[in-house]
Amino acid sequence: MENNAASATSTVPPADPDAAATSSFEGQPSVQGHASGVRTPSSTGRAGLLPARPPGDRVLTRVPTAGGVLRAPVPDDLPALAALCAAHALFERSGPLPDDLAIRLGPALFDEPARLGCLVAESDGRLVGYATYTRDFSTWSASEYVHLDCLFVGEPHRGAGWGRLLLDAVVAAARASGATEVQWQTPRWNRDAVRFYDRTGARRHSKTRYVLPLTARAPQTPGP
Repeated sequence: MENNAASATSTVPPADPDAAATSSFEGQPSVQGHASGVRTPSSTGRAGLLPARPPGDRVLTRVPTAGGVLRAPVPDDLPALAALCAAHALFERSGPLPDDLAIRLGPALFDEPARLGCLVAESDGRLVGYATYTRDFSTWSASEYVHLDCLFVGEPHRGAGWGRLLLDAVVAAARASGATEVQWQTPRWNRDAVRFYDRTGARRHSKTRYVLPLTARAPQTPGP
């Protein structure tokens, strides 16, 4: 992530179980599905992030016109997911990711309780985008919110509506988990992303992001 980042918050309205959630972006075909269809199992405890689906059915949204689906990941997706993360980091001008990222992500995604929520976009049998998110607590509002950590769509598939579908699915999962809002950030120089997020109704917050690596330091030599 870039240090100089623009952050945003989007308030999550109460779910209307009788209303269909429609996702569309830049003239792409709409995909309809009930927001109440994304549920959070109580067995996942504080994380409570992964959508509950019947056994064998990880699909959240089918996109026939794009030849793909939006779904929860499975362990076999880890190498492709790690490759998407690496492409995302390269796009954001960040440093290289760990070589064993796929192995590290496995427990966070698939152990119980899951520490990381994730949704993937699949087109023609290949992963073309992903979103990851975690649950956090706001001191100022004394309430829980969802932090959208990553949202990325590979360059050949941008403009097809995948970004909005992924964002809408994260918002639906946040709503179902009882969170009051979704927060995220994007580099200021990524004007396409800023314009995209401005159209979602989220509010911009101007802050500077700091990262302090907690790596082992060499012992300090005592002075004379």
